[in-house]
Amino acid sequence: KLVRGRNAFLVPSLCGPAEEQLAGELEVPLFGPEIRNLPVLGTKSGTQKVIRMAGLPAPPFASEVYDEEDFYTQLAELLVGYPEVRVWVIKIDDEHGSRGHAYIDMHRLKVVADVRGQMAHLSQTDAGAGTVEQELKAIRGVLIKDLHRRVEIVNKGAYPDWKEYLAEFLKAGGIIQAAPPGIVSHPSIHLRIDPDGAVSVVGTSEAVFAKPFLKTSSFVPHITGPPEALNKVGMSIGRALAAKGMIGFATVDLVLFENPTFEGGAPGGEDGVTNATTPALIGGTPYPDDAPGMLFSGLRSPSPAMTEPGFTGRNFYPEVPPSRMDQYHQMVEASAKPPPAVELQLDPSVPGGVSSASRLALWVVDVDVRMTDEVAALPSMQLAAQLKFDAVSHTLQLINPPEDLAAEEGVAETPGQRYALLSHTFTVAGWNKSNYASVFQTCKQKGISFDLFLNVGTLFVHMDVFHSLAAVCTVAGSPKQCVQKMGAALQYLAEADKGGPAEPSESLVVRDIQTALRQWSKRVAKAEADTKAPVVGAVAQANFAA
Repeated sequence: KLVRGRNAFLVPSLCGPAEEQLAGELEVPLFGPEIRNLPVLGTKSGTQKVIRMAGLPAPPFASEVYDEEDFYTQLAELLVGYPEVRVWVIKIDDEHGSRGHAYIDMHRLKVVADVRGQMAHLSQTDAGAGTVEQELKAIRGVLIKDLHRRVEIVNKGAYPDWKEYLAEFLKAGGIIQAAPPGIVSHPSIHLRIDPDGAVSVVGTSEAVFAKPFLKTSSFVPHITGPPEALNKVGMSIGRALAAKGMIGFATVDLVLFENPTFEGGAPGGEDGVTNATTPALIGGTPYPDDAPGMLFSGLRSPSPAMTEPGFTGRNFYPEVPPSRMDQYHQMVEASAKPPPAVELQLDPSVPGGVSSASRLALWVVDVDVRMTDEVAALPSMQLAAQLKFDAVSHTLQLINPPEDLAAEEGVAETPGQRYALLSHTFTVAGWNKSNYASVFQTCKQKGISFDLFLNVGTLFVHMDVFHSLAAVCTVAGSPKQCVQKMGAALQYLAEADKGGPAEPSESLVVRDIQTALRQWSKRVAKAEADTKAPVVGAVAQANFAA
């Protein structure tokens, strides 16, 4: 009765046989990928192929691992091939969020460094014969013996120990992926792919972590990273997915990090790009400043000099129209400007896909072909706060900004602009003994509300009292204000959560999000004290320091 005779369609989080059957019974279209495409698009191993097809930079990885011997062999090969990588992340193919993550910090596995040292000494004394194979065999033996004691499982509520985690990993398959050093931020691009293949960016976000790889909440829009680069990545992935027959929502996860090949100290342009126009000669000899004089001095022109007798003084060079001169000056100015950040961070002509002139590099680490928590929360948040997402500048703007911008003073850092902080769904242990009326009454008493006039405040984008689940969104004029409002809401929820599980839980709990926000606030406070930067700039500095 709800959809009969209306323009409606079904938008599931994950597509499967049940969702297809439900869409058939309701006789409505299903806005999501077909089941036959899920082996390619619905797993982490499959999405790595999409990233390669889009031609975007990605970390070193091994995929489609289903055998224990193959797991240790491929991990050993990665350690030998990329000794500079400190952290390796292990991801189960069909898990989402941080539930199927584990990671290895090579600083905790010092035996591998000892093996590398022995092999390096052996290669010097034995002319390098067979040392690579010996190193692989030795490191593989170390991993089999010691890895279970050094690996860190992110969600111990789902996988209490390495034995259970590895069993699920080998059953479902998975990937082993490098994590870069000097991580600055973890932005994400949220896409919508229509049935006609059109791709649009519906939003961006930036993750906040309680501990390594445990994402608890996200800022909307993202704070760090050039919008042009994110748009190019999003559109490239979107077109690749559309070519595979994908329909629906998708989220592209990236990591921004300090470029290890950055040639710092170069004067002139943005991100270390020089504006020098003097090239270098082949062979490395600098191009001399007086080279034009050296090349053309002493030459005589066959034409008569203008000062010689007999020169008529005619207009030998016709005057150029002012409009053409303006075009010429614009071309000269454009050629003198450094390349934009998007061309530096996504440069396919260099190894790693990033130019040495860019301070930051980026990798595409994952593609979620589903409706993620952020995508699901965006429409309701934008409706309640009367906001629209600008896909060019990646900002949240008021749909009807006040005519007098002075009314925004003290509300927003930039008049007419807002930020949002979205928590992931978490458990509130004491809620199953309550009801909706009492929850909202308590929120009202504690000042947890939303101001429809100023378009700031706190929203529950998901609430299930009977199953003790909630997701909170705060909207404010700056990221710092979002964190403050979220902290106030979580304080009330923490009181209701007393007596919650002390043991590791499969889902997030209130204290996980509180921990993440406390760490974020400390980093921002330190960055503000060190750089004396505004809060958004301090956020970037804090993420860079983290």
